[in-house]
Amino acid sequence: MKGSDIKMNDLNILINEIISEDQEIREEIELLEFKYKLIDELINFRKSYKLSQAEFADMIKVDKQMISRFEKGKLEPKLSFISKILHGMNKEINIRDKI
Repeated sequence: MKGSDIKMNDLNILINEIISEDQEIREEIELLEFKYKLIDELINFRKSYKLSQAEFADMIKVDKQMISRFEKGKLEPKLSFISKILHGMNKEINIRDKI
């Protein structure tokens, strides 16, 4: 194992310890994971349909800058914006209890 691999492993262990001990941090990380999963889904959708940010923005009737900022992680979207993105991708969210 390389030295950088060991350092990364140590960092991951430390992060996991912090997460397991702090409920607030764990919840923030879960929210960030959801946000970046949605960003990945949007980028993959646009690429698969060969849509530019501007074309997708026109499709869901928002400014191109909103799509750009969202994909860069610089926009904290409102539920209405998330709904437009999901509708534009023909996707929905299923709400269920965590297991």
